[in-house]
Amino acid sequence: MRVVETKHRIGDEKKQALRILNEDKFDTIHLHMKEGETLTKHHAKCDVLIIVRTGKVVFNFDHEKVILTNEEVLHMEPFEDHSVEAIEESDFLIVKIK
Repeated sequence: MRVVETKHRIGDEKKQALRILNEDKFDTIHLHMKEGETLTKHHAKCDVLIIVRTGKVVFNFDHEKVILTNEEVLHMEPFEDHSVEAIEESDFLIVKIK
């Protein structure tokens, strides 16, 4: 068992990312974005779970936009191209399943 602290604010810089767990079966990244910040189009080579803790973000796929809050979890399959924009200041976890 291991408990890992994940504070809502991990810094005052833009687009703060902090790897919190990197294991054989999964990798977990804590990301904090300020309102209006974006991540350009990219993809992962594995399944990914997005868990929003605070705020609201929009994931832009080729033909669809998905708005996430702390009431949803997004599952992306390998190689799904997407970009991200913070609609509000947001704090979320990215879990890459290896």
